[in-house]
Amino acid sequence: MSVTLLGGAEVMAGPLPADATAAAVKPAASQAADLASARVAARLSGQRVEALSERTETSTTWVNKDGSLTTELSAGPVRFRDAVTGVWRDVDVALAARRVGSVASKAHPQGLTLAGRTGAPARSLLAARSAPAIGLVTLGQGEERITLQWRGGLPAPKVDGTRATYADAVPGADVVVEATCTGFEQFVEIRTRPDAGSSCTLPLKSKGLKVRQQPDGSVLFTDRKSKKTAVMPAPVMWDATVDPVSGEHTRQVKVGMKVVTTKDGVDLTLTPDADSSPIRRRSTR
Repeated sequence: MSVTLLGGAEVMAGPLPADATAAAVKPAASQAADLASARVAARLSGQRVEALSERTETSTTWVNKDGSLTTELSAGPVRFRDAVTGVWRDVDVALAARRVGSVASKAHPQGLTLAGRTGAPARSLLAARSAPAIGLVTLGQGEERITLQWRGGLPAPKVDGTRATYADAVPGADVVVEATCTGFEQFVEIRTRPDAGSSCTLPLKSKGLKVRQQPDGSVLFTDRKSKKTAVMPAPVMWDATVDPVSGEHTRQVKVGMKVVTTKDGVDLTLTPDADSSPIRRRSTR
């Protein structure tokens, strides 16, 4: 091989060591700024190249070596733009404890955060009704935010992947929060059959959003321009009966839910059927 020095003289050299040869070979580009650049890179490299200008939260567009395009679509967001840097970040909703004591998803499109330990849990559902409301889950950033609250203290949650469990948040029941790529799911897992007429009220604060219950029992959140921002599906409950093939709970019924407007948002009063057990409730964006 030949090496040209800055002065213009040409020096002949023997073969480079194997490790030096590998270092001198540049890897082919797998990304390019736009479609035109991606077409050139794909033709030169002989492999597909992503066009970064075409990225969205749910899609990735590649230029193939023959110049054709391939777009991969995802059912939910796989990335989001960082609110501070503006750079795309991969979604990672796995939960982790923070120094301040709370819990948060590592990289959630809506900045999902959960409460840490807040104090001794209420001794009963009746005592919880008169306890101060504290933030359990917060979804959203900036001018639009949803905070689901819990009455009574919460123990430190046990975190396992995307799930946080507040054991015995009330006697005989655990509060569970599951992070999803679009929001969260919240459960109350009751280990004993509830008394007839027993209920649980969860305050929900909605900064910058209007809240309205729909005819199907779901709750709709809209912004100041009446644009749909989030939906909380109607709550359902099930017992421990599981289909051995599908793994799905086979006995599911709706949970009665009354939505009462308050100064800061709404109160969600859930009344489970005394003939069933766990309550499940979700809030997604």
